[in-house]
Amino acid sequence: MRILYHIPFRYGLGADRWIYEGYRDAFFDLKHDFFTFENHERLEEKLGKISPHIFITSQNDLLLLRGNFLKTLREFRKQGGRVFVRVGEDFAASEAQRNLLLQTGWQDVYFTSYSYEVMGGFEEIAKRGYVIIPFAANARTHFPVASVAGYEVDICFLGANLPRKREIFRRLLFPLFKKYNVLVLGPGWRLEDKFLRVIGKIARKMNFYSLAKYLYKKRVNVPVEEERALYSSAKISLNIHEYDQSGKVLGLSNEREFKIPAAGGFQISDNVPGLEKFFEPEKEIIIYKNTHDWFSKIDYYLKHDKERCAIQNAGTRRALHDHTYHQRVQEFIKFYNTL
Repeated sequence: MRILYHIPFRYGLGADRWIYEGYRDAFFDLKHDFFTFENHERLEEKLGKISPHIFITSQNDLLLLRGNFLKTLREFRKQGGRVFVRVGEDFAASEAQRNLLLQTGWQDVYFTSYSYEVMGGFEEIAKRGYVIIPFAANARTHFPVASVAGYEVDICFLGANLPRKREIFRRLLFPLFKKYNVLVLGPGWRLEDKFLRVIGKIARKMNFYSLAKYLYKKRVNVPVEEERALYSSAKISLNIHEYDQSGKVLGLSNEREFKIPAAGGFQISDNVPGLEKFFEPEKEIIIYKNTHDWFSKIDYYLKHDKERCAIQNAGTRRALHDHTYHQRVQEFIKFYNTL
C-alpha cells in the first residue's frame, strides 16, 4: 500500500516531526510504501506522481496550503484515493477552520489523538464523527538501553520551553533544581537555540529550504536516537502537558506519555483525560493530583528504588506491547479497509 503523509516541514522540532517519523518508520517496517508531502511542493503534482492509496493530512496543515486543495482532494477521491484528516482541540477556533469542516466530498475519515473530553462539539459542527488514534512511541528509536553516565540524573524533562508553559514550569519544574540533580533539554532552553529558531523561520518563509534544514538540524541538542538513553538513565522522567492561562491542564495528550516508558523510563505525569486508558495509574505510571502531590511523589519514588523500578518495568512492557506506531498503523489500515 502507498501512503502519502503531509507535514509542512519535515525537519522542524515540533511534535509534528516526531509523529511523522514514527508513522514513517512503522509504515516502512510493515512493508508499505511511504512518501512525504511538504508545503513547498504542489499537492496536485505529488498526488499524481505517487498515486497513494491513503493521503494523511491535518485540518490546520491544509489551511497553510495555497491553491484550491479541496478541488484536488475531491478529484483524488474520485480516482479511488482515501483522505484521513487529523483534527485537534482547536478544530473550530477560527472561521477558516469551521468553514473547512462544513465542506464535503474531500475527506473520508477525521481522526484525533485527543480524548472525547477534549473534542466535545466536533460532531455538531462537522456533521460527522471522528475516530481516536492515539499518539505512540517509535519502536525503532524508543526501547530500553543500558544507563549512560551523562544522563544518570535524579530527574529529567525533555520538551520545548514554550512561552505558554512558563507559569507551569515556574510552579512545577524550577523548584526541583533546589533539591535534586535535574536535567532539562529540548528546544528553546538556550539563547543560541532561540536565535537559530528565528533565523530558521525566516529561511522557511523565504523558501530557502536547504538553509532551513541545516539550521533546524543544529538546534537538536538530544538526537532522537539518544532519547532512549536519557529515559533509561534518569531515575524519574517528567511529563508536563499543556496548561491554559489560569493554570488548568488542557487535557491534550502528547508523545511523551508513550516514549518515556517505551524507552525504559519511569514516568510521573500531570493528569490529563484519557491517560488512565493507556497506563494503569500507580502500577504503570504515576499521575499527580495537585502541586503538593507532585513534589511528594517525586521525593517518595526517588527514595524507593524497588517500587520505582517495578512501575517502570510494567509501564515499559505495556508501552512496547500496546503503544507503538506499529499498532497505530494497523488501526489506519483497519479503518481504510472499512471504507
